[in-house]
Amino acid sequence: MLKNKKFFIFILLFIIIVISPFFYLHSFSKYTIENAFIAANLNIDTKKPNIELVSIDNTNQGYKQYANKTHTITARIKVIEKNIAINNINENNIKILVNGNLCSPTFKDIKLISESRNEKVYDIVITNVLGNR
Repeated sequence: MLKNKKFFIFILLFIIIVISPFFYLHSFSKYTIENAFIAANLNIDTKKPNIELVSIDNTNQGYKQYANKTHTITARIKVIEKNIAINNINENNIKILVNGNLCSPTFKDIKLISESRNEKVYDIVITNVLGNR
């Protein structure tokens, strides 16, 4: 009988000590300080940019549709994105496909032509484009 009484007292004390603080959420202190601040205000754009080929010009006057090693190709592209923060157009991020094959031309110039809040227009001049292999 004594063991049951000790066990009952132990369980009762456990409940009072462990569970009762969750019921008392009101502070009885004289002064309370509350702080609420914004740690970060992030504007993350998860959509990929829309890239349009506006025009393309080839210095090969005889065969405008064909690229080769000696002539230059000027392409005007428009990048449309909601929040353009970083200018990330460079030769490492541009891939050129010729007849389904990835090639590595020489980039002569990548020039920003116009810029607005949501779009940028570039002229890209490339040469040394290898054709079909």
